[in-house]
Amino acid sequence: MVDWKRWGLIVGMLLLSDNAAATSLEEGITAYREGRYEAALPVLRQQAHKGDAEALFWLGQAFLKGQGVPFDYALAHEYFLRAARLGNRKAQNNIGMLHRDGLGVREDKITAYAWFSIAAAGADPPLLAAIANQNRLEVDLQPDQLRGRRRNGWSRSAARSARPPRRRRLSPCRLLPSRRLLLVRYRGAKLV
Repeated sequence: MVDWKRWGLIVGMLLLSDNAAATSLEEGITAYREGRYEAALPVLRQQAHKGDAEALFWLGQAFLKGQGVPFDYALAHEYFLRAARLGNRKAQNNIGMLHRDGLGVREDKITAYAWFSIAAAGADPPLLAAIANQNRLEVDLQPDQLRGRRRNGWSRSAARSARPPRRRRLSPCRLLPSRRLLLVRYRGAKLV
């Protein structure tokens, strides 16, 4: 016979522990935003160790800006990459910025453009910072650079490291011509 009281107690404890973890993460992010890094970083590290994308993003921010920890662009890139693989669009945008500026990684505007494209394409609503960064790079890059790199699969490695987005219909009027090709070829989006 099933002991329903025991199962009820176990389920209740699990629900409370998940709720406490979410509250703990929110408290950690609030402490970080308020500048209380000594209180925020242990909470963020604990949640990041559990694989929380938002905690990984905020740890990357701490190392990127040197807030509560020493500046370390390479470590910031690692945290952002882990968060990006879990689908965090802000982290994907920040990876693009690190590649664009050559901070902690080799400067590569094409890779930066790929990350901005991934961040902008998967956000709902689109991540405006990623779109703005992508548009700035489009001005700097030559059309043949974009076409040649697309043919060679420049975005495939970036796309593989990010979580595939849910499929959705995108209106072509919202996209620049260069982004239409990216979305159709590498993200599997369907144009209306």
